[in-house]
Amino acid sequence: MKQEASIKTSLRILLLYVLVLVLGTVVCAAIYTVYSLCKNMIAGGGLHVFNLSYFLAGVNMFAPLVVVASGIIMIMYIIRYSIRNILPFGVFIIAYVAVWVFLLPLNYSVVANITKTNPPADADKTLSSDYFRTGTDGDVFYYSSIENENVADGICIDKTEGVTYTFSGVTIPRNEGFSDSLIHKSIGMPTLIDGSLSWVKMFFNISRQAWKSGFLAWLCFASIGLALASVAGLTFVSRWRLVNVLSSCIVTVGIVFLNILAYTKSFMDPAKAFLEGAMANVPIKNPLIVLMNVLIFVIFSLLGFIVRQKRRKEERLSNEDPYGKEFA
Repeated sequence: MKQEASIKTSLRILLLYVLVLVLGTVVCAAIYTVYSLCKNMIAGGGLHVFNLSYFLAGVNMFAPLVVVASGIIMIMYIIRYSIRNILPFGVFIIAYVAVWVFLLPLNYSVVANITKTNPPADADKTLSSDYFRTGTDGDVFYYSSIENENVADGICIDKTEGVTYTFSGVTIPRNEGFSDSLIHKSIGMPTLIDGSLSWVKMFFNISRQAWKSGFLAWLCFASIGLALASVAGLTFVSRWRLVNVLSSCIVTVGIVFLNILAYTKSFMDPAKAFLEGAMANVPIKNPLIVLMNVLIFVIFSLLGFIVRQKRRKEERLSNEDPYGKEFA
């Protein structure tokens, strides 16, 4: 009976994991699509709610982030339902690592080629007239007429000098990737979110570059999947579920940042050079990355196994002596 229940739990975890991956990818790609279309929108113009090229670009860009987030969601599910059998854990770890090793390269091979063949087409970026817009220095502009290439005639209110003057034939500057400064003012990313997304873009660029460098380089990068999968071992650390959830989230973010730093920061170069020299005969392009992730996997896996065995022993002793030593 226990084995049958364990198999059912494993199948449920596998199906739920696939569902989380699919839904997470669709949601992230849809948000990216809407935001990209908004960036190309102009005041007074229409808004398209869907664009297949932007959607596929969103799938391609956010796939690594979705995989990381899906691991955290599944670990929370395991914590929520107190799953302790080895088989469900093994199924989750195998499925999670397989996504890193095989599914993400498939995403870059198929989706990236489709996106390259059909790049997102920018909307018409000629601004509309009869709107007040604020310049980068705080001056207010009213464009009475705007020709192609955003060459405008109109009125400027100079707040610094306190004067108003007319102008003609002035080229309107672009505004941080947005077609219209009014749209940017309304939906521009806050500094905190924009800074967080810069790390996401960095992680995407690292993964994409690893894929372009060949399958062996990708395997070295995909070793992060081992490290992230071992975070499941933290589900045994505490009897308090909230502690397990927080520790799993913090460690996951830490592992991702550590891998980004290992690829980008020069202060790790001495360690990289030493390992590359010591392992010159081993066909590994990033031995520091692989060694670091494998070490993390071993540490958290052993920690989870040891704590699990300790808990099982305590539960067995408690079942044998339900009244405890107090009544002995």
